[in-house]
Amino acid sequence: MKYIVFYDDSCGLCQRSVLFFLKQDKQKQFFFSPLSGKTAQIELKEWLKNNSQVDSIVLVEKEAEKKETYYYSQAIFRMLWLVGGFWSMPGLLSLLPSGLLLPADFIYQQIAKRRRTICRLPDGQIKALHKEYEAQFLP
Repeated sequence: MKYIVFYDDSCGLCQRSVLFFLKQDKQKQFFFSPLSGKTAQIELKEWLKNNSQVDSIVLVEKEAEKKETYYYSQAIFRMLWLVGGFWSMPGLLSLLPSGLLLPADFIYQQIAKRRRTICRLPDGQIKALHKEYEAQFLP
């Protein structure tokens, strides 16, 4: 399991993002778990002590003993980079130092504050996709 995407399962925008990445991820390299799930409690335990304000999409990239955690705009840009193809163009932004992503993070945070009013939960789409992509969802 190399890439785990944690998301707010009570947020329509987060769920729509999961739907988008499931469909774009032809290599099935991403695994998804709600931030309220057991996997998040294990994988993000230490990280959340210093980042408890982050409650939207978080990407954890694991290789051997190395573990990188991305959040806010850098998580989305990194995921776009990993999906590849056309999406690697905006994904190039993930290669920038985090300080240069502050304007993108600000926009991300403004959208995240309003995400529950902007975007309703998709009607059963995630549950339907759980069956189709069951192997990519973690508890």
